[in-house]
Amino acid sequence: MIAALLLAANVAVASGAPLAHWTGAPGRKCVEYLAPGAILRGYSYVGKVERGPVLLLFGGENQNIETLDTAARGFARNASRVVVYDYRGSGFSTGVANWDDFRADAVKLYDATLAGSSVKRVVVLGCCYAGTGIADMQWAQVIHGVIGVLFIAAIFAHIYIGTLGMEGAFEAMGEGEVDLNWAKEHHRLWVEQEIANGRAADVTPRGAAATPAE
Repeated sequence: MIAALLLAANVAVASGAPLAHWTGAPGRKCVEYLAPGAILRGYSYVGKVERGPVLLLFGGENQNIETLDTAARGFARNASRVVVYDYRGSGFSTGVANWDDFRADAVKLYDATLAGSSVKRVVVLGCCYAGTGIADMQWAQVIHGVIGVLFIAAIFAHIYIGTLGMEGAFEAMGEGEVDLNWAKEHHRLWVEQEIANGRAADVTPRGAAATPAE
């Protein structure tokens, strides 16, 4: 499950952050984990719920432990502790970034967090899609909203056509039958197929034109 969370995640891009900036602060302390080929550095936040779960937080694109500080403090209101690490090769962590090590690191961090918790309940929260920056999410909201408005407009247009915009359409939906001339005007190919299959009779007089719908 943890490996799946990280499989599609993009790595924080702030690699090589000055180690002097990795400092504790009110409500948080520095933590590190010695992984094969890397030192994973992060922060541990004191939670507000004594017997609540421990949250292991993994960032996404353009995120590191510094940019996740506000989010981690927010989550800490409903947890006993929140732990967040920089991926190897990014932020304050050392090593070389690669997917196989990300998966292995995630499992090891989970085991270490669980072993160091008296609650023995760890919740993993990670970003499993690309484009998790604030600007990306804002554009996603705009695009989602525009598509939603277009769908709503199409629904109202369809309702209009089926009621006021096309004479006979509403009666056809209610009764299940239509006048042959109306059907020829709006669904000529279907009428021709029905007549050819013997399921309808062409009652239009020879040489007479069908009366178009108004």
